[in-house]
Amino acid sequence: MFKSSLPLIVELSKNDPELASASQEGGADAVLLQILSQKQNYIIGSLDDEFENIKNVLEKVTVKKGILLGDVRSVNREEWVQIKSFNFDFIVVYPSTAPIFLLESNIPIFINIQTGLPIEYYRALSHLPSVEGFIYGPLTQNRLESSFNFIDLAVIELLSSSLSKPVYFRSLNELKNDEVMLLIKRGVSGIIIDPYSIGLMDPNDVKEAVSSYKKIIDQNAYKFWM
Repeated sequence: MFKSSLPLIVELSKNDPELASASQEGGADAVLLQILSQKQNYIIGSLDDEFENIKNVLEKVTVKKGILLGDVRSVNREEWVQIKSFNFDFIVVYPSTAPIFLLESNIPIFINIQTGLPIEYYRALSHLPSVEGFIYGPLTQNRLESSFNFIDLAVIELLSSSLSKPVYFRSLNELKNDEVMLLIKRGVSGIIIDPYSIGLMDPNDVKEAVSSYKKIIDQNAYKFWM
């Protein structure tokens, strides 16, 4: 569904048109809006709370647009009807708060990998026609000493080799050149970044960071496929 061989998705820290535009100008393949999400020190509200913000973002950008249905609670059917009316290109869900009526639509779904569930659960979910891929974000990224470790590499390779749909890596730390190459070699099909997690909120800083990531990803993807 993305033009790039290794797409870069920017998860917006808030549903802000300026941050979305900056991400697009930096070269993002898609922007990810959010509702009902528990962030590091705040909560992104319900669809009613975020309706106007979401509408303003969608009017501002032309790249692919997705929405994360967060882990605070499940969306109800009325909210889902409104979400569908926005014509998002994809949605991102947590399996524990994703109601089954989401499958009634043809909107592509990305599923966040949650700790504690056996891989067989995700293998079963990968066979659902609407499921486009999976997202893995290592918990170790909350530690200051590393972006990810040996166990994370093993999990990425296990997921990539066991699931019938692509696996995306969600990075909360700054990725270096060699780390991106490792991710590609282990089977990652795309990368999601959250500029807020590395302290970036100004649109100009976000644009610069996204541009830097895009260059690293494109260079490493080119090397890998050569």
